[in-house]
Amino acid sequence: MYTEISICSVNIQEDAILKLIIADDEHRVCQLIENILPWEKYGIELSGTAYNGVDALQLIQDVRPDIVVTDIRMPGYDGITLIEKSKSIDPDISFIIISGYRDFEYAQRALKFGAEDYLLKPVSEDELKQIILRVTEKKTLKEELSQEENKLQRELSQSRKIIRKQLADEIVKNECIISASDVSNLQEQYPLSFHDSNFQIIIFQIDSLAPEYAIDSTQAIDTIMQKIELSISSNLENLVNEFLCTSNDFSLIYILNVVDGLGLSFKEIEHLHESAAQKMTEYGNWKISLCLGKPVPDIGLLHDSYVDAEFARRDRILRGCGKILEKRETPSVEDELGFFELDDVEKKIKEAVEGGDYDKIKNIFSNLVLKPNISHRVQNPDTILELCRFVSNSIIKQLTKLSSEDTFSEELVIRTEKVILTTGTLENLSSELGKIYSEAISDLLLSKRAKEYRPIRIAKEYIDNHFSENIDLNAVAKEAGFNPVYFSSLFKKEAGINFKEYLLQKRIETAKELLVSGNDTIMMISETVGYKDVRYFSRIFAKTVGIKPNMYRKIYG
Repeated sequence: MYTEISICSVNIQEDAILKLIIADDEHRVCQLIENILPWEKYGIELSGTAYNGVDALQLIQDVRPDIVVTDIRMPGYDGITLIEKSKSIDPDISFIIISGYRDFEYAQRALKFGAEDYLLKPVSEDELKQIILRVTEKKTLKEELSQEENKLQRELSQSRKIIRKQLADEIVKNECIISASDVSNLQEQYPLSFHDSNFQIIIFQIDSLAPEYAIDSTQAIDTIMQKIELSISSNLENLVNEFLCTSNDFSLIYILNVVDGLGLSFKEIEHLHESAAQKMTEYGNWKISLCLGKPVPDIGLLHDSYVDAEFARRDRILRGCGKILEKRETPSVEDELGFFELDDVEKKIKEAVEGGDYDKIKNIFSNLVLKPNISHRVQNPDTILELCRFVSNSIIKQLTKLSSEDTFSEELVIRTEKVILTTGTLENLSSELGKIYSEAISDLLLSKRAKEYRPIRIAKEYIDNHFSENIDLNAVAKEAGFNPVYFSSLFKKEAGINFKEYLLQKRIETAKELLVSGNDTIMMISETVGYKDVRYFSRIFAKTVGIKPNMYRKIYG
């Protein structure tokens, strides 16, 4: 049984509001963390130390801390299990994971379970400080929001970092179309120090080489991008006059006011890329590309630099991820699309969708973009994207014929565009788009079948409850809400037999049960199952079962 728990006794300032405990099986690590920062300066009270997961959970139960710094591997419960169990005690506890292993799988799982961040041993004072500041700020903001939302909004609007990020976001949303007078006005309103000339756009694009992380790992990518932005921004401070940064999906977009008209030097660019790439190694199978826009002498030409950087970002799908990329001259999309027989592709799509051929749908993308000679036929990355959009729009066109949902095509377009714009390899692009549309076809066909089966279920229930009456196809079709001709065809398709056969089957099976289990006369049974003429009933029974009702009772009764 684990019993070693240390409850810290420290002098806490009266304004300390956050409790922190430490869990690690190495005593020296616990002591290091206790002494690495002036905790009271950040409004934090050290409330205890545990040297294994079991005692840590008990300490959390007793102390109810706001923050837990825990090793990911220790006796009793490991860090991930500790997080999971602690969330049932208090879901608002913030966990900071530390480990001596470069184990991205553990980090990914910890982040998914709600860890705020992940640190490698030996613990860096600066990194821990940044994380603590972020965690305390997050908790403070949450508390203030619940108490004084309007006041918080005013305070946030005064935050230099948030204002700059919002400003960068607005500029990028407008594709960096901005004039010198706009900049002059902005500098009067915002904390900016742009010089009059020399600007450049650079984009850091993050790509996962593992498809399962490419689209749906929001919490993990947010943490990664925060770390990458911190690293890049600290390097840029001494290289440029001023910069703004915003994020867009899996990219960090920087607006640089560079020192001279040549922009960043190649050595500086290499250093930025290498430092960002090195940071990425902590998170596993991810790559980061640095996509360069050309330097421009005037802010009014910033759009040109942005267009070049965006092209270079898209170009990684042909030239590979994890590189420094610049705009290059390529053939036009129209010229390259002429190599492809798109009418034939559209015909194959129609056949695949109508036939529900999932494998064929998946292969349509790969047959287009993964052929061995694709690199000789396509030099422009936008040709690949247009091919994907053509196939996607053709599939959507066919699928919407099967769907009655107004939002169906809109949702598919959004999912498709996100995959196209955020996927960095042809293999992942083909795999993800094929998966989206094969799933869409499967879901649609199941939904369509369920909708078609509902009236058949209603019809069967009606027959089961009224078979002793003089019912016919018209009455049952009316109950199901269809005209008799269409209903007859649909009933046979779903039930496997026509309406008359199903009604006869129900009546004969009921008669057989009554003959075996009851003492009613043949005439009474005949009337019970819907036949007023007992002789006609006997003939129908004998024709269906092979023997007359009396004989059936003697044999089975």
